[in-house]
Amino acid sequence: MRKAKLLFLLCIFVLLFSSCSSTSSEVQSSSNDFATQVNEVFDTYADYGSQVFIGLSGPYTSHEKGYFEATANAYRMALLYEDLIMRVDVSIDVNTALERDSFRTYSDALYDEARLVDVASRLEILEAKWIGGDVGAVVVATYTTPQDSHDDSDYVYADGTVFTYYYVQDSMFAAAYSAAVNLALENAELSAVASNVETLNENLIQNSYQINLSKLKGFEIVSYSYNPETREYSCRARALK
Repeated sequence: MRKAKLLFLLCIFVLLFSSCSSTSSEVQSSSNDFATQVNEVFDTYADYGSQVFIGLSGPYTSHEKGYFEATANAYRMALLYEDLIMRVDVSIDVNTALERDSFRTYSDALYDEARLVDVASRLEILEAKWIGGDVGAVVVATYTTPQDSHDDSDYVYADGTVFTYYYVQDSMFAAAYSAAVNLALENAELSAVASNVETLNENLIQNSYQINLSKLKGFEIVSYSYNPETREYSCRARALK
């Protein structure tokens, strides 16, 4: 039933916005053209300010499917804003006898996908436009009733960078995930550390394991950018302290 309601909501948005689409070429002429277009989208999005959520569809030839996917992606970003919880485990292994020094992280993102319909029902579309090519459709959403506002000093910030994925939105989600991991490490609500250090024949052996759990209240993307030279997406995000 929830999926049916979500489908109904998205279909309404598709019908509203498909009439606004253009007949732009579906293929970008070069990677530089793509970088220019996607960064223009990101810059425009950053100008909207807080509590605004962006979704891109990627290279769809069908405008209807593109708007559908972009709208769903914008809704998912709003869901992360309300629900995101990060668990990040850090493992450190130092052994001077074996000349081994490793640092590993394991992370999980937790949120309630079943609440997507409820979140969508409280959002309105600010903008929906067709870029075409690898960008596809762009949808920007916000709350019909704004959430409580906060001072900038109430937030902690972090950055995330990833190599490009095939779809733009996959790259955006991955960059946001990377930023969320760093936020969880900086802003952990619960942190537990187990450490063991010993010396053997004057060599240091250290094993340390740390668990960080953080409910990233008000998790929000401040800005995105794409570097065509390194083919990397960067994301700056914030969450309430």
